[in-house]
Amino acid sequence: MKPSTQWLFEAPATWETHQAMASSRSSLLLAEEEWEAAPIKITNFTPAEEKALRITTTFETGRAFGFGGLTGNFDGMGLSFGLLQWNFGSGSLQPLLIEFSQQYPQQFALVFGTDAARLQQVLRQSKEAQLAFARSINNAKNRIMEPWFTYFRKLEENSAFQQIQLKHVRPRLKKAADYAQQFQLRSERGFALMFDIVTQSGPAWLTCSRKACQARLPLIEQRRAASQQQLGRSLTERELLTIIANVVADTSSPRWREDVRKRKMTIVTGVGHVHGRNFNLERDFGLADQPWQPGKSPMPLHGINLPSGQVSGAKSFQQQPSALAEAVIAFASTQVGVMENPLGSNSGPEVNGYLKAVGLPPGHYWCAAFTYFCYQKAAEKLGRPNPHIKTAGVLNHWNKAGTKPKVVRVTKAQALANPMLVKPGCLFIIDHGKGKGHTGIVKEVANNGILVTIEGNTNNDGSRNGIGVFQRKRSISKINGFIDYSAF
Repeated sequence: MKPSTQWLFEAPATWETHQAMASSRSSLLLAEEEWEAAPIKITNFTPAEEKALRITTTFETGRAFGFGGLTGNFDGMGLSFGLLQWNFGSGSLQPLLIEFSQQYPQQFALVFGTDAARLQQVLRQSKEAQLAFARSINNAKNRIMEPWFTYFRKLEENSAFQQIQLKHVRPRLKKAADYAQQFQLRSERGFALMFDIVTQSGPAWLTCSRKACQARLPLIEQRRAASQQQLGRSLTERELLTIIANVVADTSSPRWREDVRKRKMTIVTGVGHVHGRNFNLERDFGLADQPWQPGKSPMPLHGINLPSGQVSGAKSFQQQPSALAEAVIAFASTQVGVMENPLGSNSGPEVNGYLKAVGLPPGHYWCAAFTYFCYQKAAEKLGRPNPHIKTAGVLNHWNKAGTKPKVVRVTKAQALANPMLVKPGCLFIIDHGKGKGHTGIVKEVANNGILVTIEGNTNNDGSRNGIGVFQRKRSISKINGFIDYSAF
């Protein structure tokens, strides 16, 4: 195996750290230096490949098809450059420079001027000597110094080197396709996630000898099996992508773990905040859930039961609620607009009925009483017992739910790792401390971790002691846990 290509298969330990660091700073550097590359015609890529390239290169360099994105030695890699942040430290940039010097010697000389011969000599030296050279052209702030800054600016604008970069992207796209087929992913979203993982975590992110690589596939399979058992069906493709994204993040360097998670989940959900920028991938890049392979049929947009090992695409995290949950949501929706009388009294005709259902007189906090009352009415309509624990205490409800058979408690960490565990009809639990809490009913689960809720004893600001029944939006990240009665 040639030293210049060895890193592609071994995915050295520094690769993921470098990629996270480089991509976290590339947009900042570009903004400061205002590089503008000459436009290039992008050809011979499928729509799925071009979308994946545009997304990942934007994450890496600050703009779609950013052929520069020059960064210095802040991550120990000496110098990083190009669409996928090839660098001296891993030895990934040198093959491109060698190819440029051999195939286009005159252009190489024009780009690097009086230092062209010096750079060619460096490219014939050992990897250690090459890295030492790269570090030597950094200043004290790990920025590339002149004249090398200008050289690489010229290199970014050179159409021949742009084509060399595109050529070297091909093996990454092939690896992404291999992983998409391995996980039976059929959507452009799935392909884009695989390409971004290959770029940021290395082509051997599942197979290298490091412990993190070796742990990933078992973790993915374990979490998939657990989710399928809990949901009682095969996973949608979006659910599987969520698991893969979180496994990659959880096995990344602790320093960059949440950066990796945000980036990967932005692809999975289609919206997110990466490196200081807000993204809507469908609006910005046209990414959706159409097939990435020509001739393949589109994926169904909602979760369905499939043979073991198969997955389907999902438009959002929304799931079909159980009969009981559907009846709960339907009744709760009729209560939106109920107000205390007088306001602030924790009483009123309807409020008193909620409290009476749990054995309390008017004047008590009633958010948990409201959820019990909604479940009671839904159960009566379906002619079945009410599974909701009879209590007006939010935290008491959470504690007792942990001891009742068939009731599932979902912690905040579990919900963030797999939002599909939060279903319509679930009850959210917020712990305000000192024994105080708030609860309500989940009506809808959006694909960006935002919930539509119906909750009592609140207001437009989400108070735990408000004035009525309101429909609100809350983020999973702001909730402590969920209680799931869907098994009843």
